[in-house]
Amino acid sequence: MKIFSGLGLVVIMAANEAVVTRMKEIEPEHFFCALLKFSEIDENKVPPTITDKRLIDSIISERDKIREILKGYAINTTQVRRQLRTVLGHGNYQHKGGVIHRSTASRELFMKAILDAQQNREKLDSAQLLKTLLKEPTPAIKQVLKIEKPIIDEFPTGPIKEEQLPSQYLQDISQSVKATGLKAPKTLLPQVQVLTLAVQSKENDPILLICMPEVQAVPIVKYVAQELKDIKVIAEIDYNTMLKNAENKEKFKTLMIDVLTKSSNIENLILFVDTTKKEKETSLLLNILKPDLINNKQQFIVAVSEASYINLIETDSTFYEIFKTIWLHKLKDDYVLKEL
Repeated sequence: MKIFSGLGLVVIMAANEAVVTRMKEIEPEHFFCALLKFSEIDENKVPPTITDKRLIDSIISERDKIREILKGYAINTTQVRRQLRTVLGHGNYQHKGGVIHRSTASRELFMKAILDAQQNREKLDSAQLLKTLLKEPTPAIKQVLKIEKPIIDEFPTGPIKEEQLPSQYLQDISQSVKATGLKAPKTLLPQVQVLTLAVQSKENDPILLICMPEVQAVPIVKYVAQELKDIKVIAEIDYNTMLKNAENKEKFKTLMIDVLTKSSNIENLILFVDTTKKEKETSLLLNILKPDLINNKQQFIVAVSEASYINLIETDSTFYEIFKTIWLHKLKDDYVLKEL
């Protein structure tokens, strides 16, 4: 997904807000102040470093979209910015140059904006960021806007239809996460963001997660289930129990195919297979899954170890071509935004 020009300018403005208020990181309120300031840009007062007419036209177009959204609030943008700065107060961090990072809350804001944009097949621009921010405004933003609940509600998804899973060997990760309300820790946010985007992609390619001892797939998939709980269900295939119940490998294969066949008709269901739990069965599992992975009708997330990737995926041209591969341990902070 492309990040459009106006949003790049908003990020710079938000970073400046963080510096002025002596905050270590860019918070959602800094982005809100930046968006308000962005709405005040005049055609003749675009930053002098921006000279390309097409870029200027794009920025003005985004500005107009921001103004349209803000119409419903009937606010003085300059006054609200000042009030918000007062509510936030000042920190004691002294910036000495260098990159200013987004806070965890701001990264989550961008993640939600990306998902909202994808869901509605829109662009990730500054207007989209504002819509997402106003859907779930922070307490400080609610205070200065004097609102009790979000006014923006343009993405009514509702809970997905509760489908009874067709097999005892399927465990609904989404249901367990809904109950606990898990939130990804800062250390796993890049992995959660990248996998969430991959799952939300228009392509239905199977996703391959390559795991190292220090980064395992199951916690990440659970956090992704939390992000997508109103859109999709992620169900893990419990092949360990299946192996115990099967008399032999042929019986196991029959049980697996039965699960795959019954699952293929359930809308918005993603099947998750973590082969790292039983390394010696990885080859068997992949070969059973292979026809379903190729036909691309059912969405899959498959986790493998680095050794299995080298020995089984790289050496098989079919597997190597069909998978969308994610090396979990290589993802670093802010990876998603940079890649976009």
